[in-house]
Amino acid sequence: MRVPPAGTPRSDLLLGATAGLATGNGQLAGGAAAGTAGSSQRVLLGHTRAEESSADQSSVRFLLSAGIDPKGALEVLDIFRGQESLSVARQDPYSRTHPLTTDRYRTVQALVNANPRKPANRDGAVYWFARAQGVLTGFKRAPSWTLNRAKGKGDVDTMRRAIAYHRQPNKAKAIREVTNLVKARPKDPYYRDLQGQILLESREFSAAIQAYRNAVSLAPNDALILGSYGRALLAPNTAANNAEALRVLIRARGLDGRDSRILRDLGLAHSRAGNNGLAALAGAERAALLGRRDNAITLARRASGLLPRGSAGWQRAQDILQTAERLR
Repeated sequence: MRVPPAGTPRSDLLLGATAGLATGNGQLAGGAAAGTAGSSQRVLLGHTRAEESSADQSSVRFLLSAGIDPKGALEVLDIFRGQESLSVARQDPYSRTHPLTTDRYRTVQALVNANPRKPANRDGAVYWFARAQGVLTGFKRAPSWTLNRAKGKGDVDTMRRAIAYHRQPNKAKAIREVTNLVKARPKDPYYRDLQGQILLESREFSAAIQAYRNAVSLAPNDALILGSYGRALLAPNTAANNAEALRVLIRARGLDGRDSRILRDLGLAHSRAGNNGLAALAGAERAALLGRRDNAITLARRASGLLPRGSAGWQRAQDILQTAERLR
């Protein structure tokens, strides 16, 4: 059996027990083990409290930098205080894993009192919150639930109806609603992005490509929109579109190298272009990102054999192999 490294809770527990057994004193073994385990637990709890305090202070700083009254952070902690008065069985699990201490509350209270903010114009914040909430409920709630509530004429309700009809699926109504949405806000890249998604998943490839192209023109450095544009370009599988998709996806990866969908589509684009080594490399990077170590090793080895030795791609494949070997 491999002994854990010294200093870890398991190693301290093992050493304490071994010392007691070596002397024939069972009580010493149990006491030493309990003592070291308790010490390790205190260290862990101290570290956790420090992290919680740091997160609390960061939340206040972020609110202040955004020009938002930080009292909201204190109101959240007040909710936690109410939770702690309940029995354990009735507490929210989050409040048990993020306990509220008096010191933690006082620290946030002092930060809030030292940085008062006048109530800002909340119209913009309310609008964007409604949009975020509308997207989440539109995709997560049952379409019937959304359609029963999204009866207004504003763009947020129009967006919610477009998503609900798309999920039913009711292609004609979904496209009609998202078209009305884009007409209402033609300069909004994210509504163009939603239009592209609905058209692409409805297999209206040409229209989807144009919708994403319009979105990219409005938000040229948004990796998610670029990745979706590349995905749409790959759908018809024509030489011209595949070549453009490769250029777009290389750019998207440069902006965000940790999006597994971009890496998947980039691998396909490289494969269609005959770049088998780079296709294998994109697959290896995606597998590594998703924690699929064996697949990452297999694909990185394939990339290493296909790419010129010493090239940037070959070196990235070596990095994956070396990291995967260290994690064995």
